[in-house]
Amino acid sequence: MMITLAGGRQVEDYANTECPVCGEEIHHAVVCRKIDANICDTHCRYCRHYMKVTQKCSYAAERKNPALAMPDFKY
Repeated sequence: MMITLAGGRQVEDYANTECPVCGEEIHHAVVCRKIDANICDTHCRYCRHYMKVTQKCSYAAERKNPALAMPDFKY
């Protein structure tokens, strides 16, 4: 589903109102391209695709260009 922002820019959005990660009702949503759904914004900081400095997700860019993929570190 596409929604139009105040400036006229269109962005993709999903229709789910329940977070598929925790099962709770979503209050502050983030569009997650990795699981193709809206999720609670608190889950992003634990994902390896979340870039803390810019507060953005690298998943879409990595999907388009696999050379940009970050390694999956195991602790």
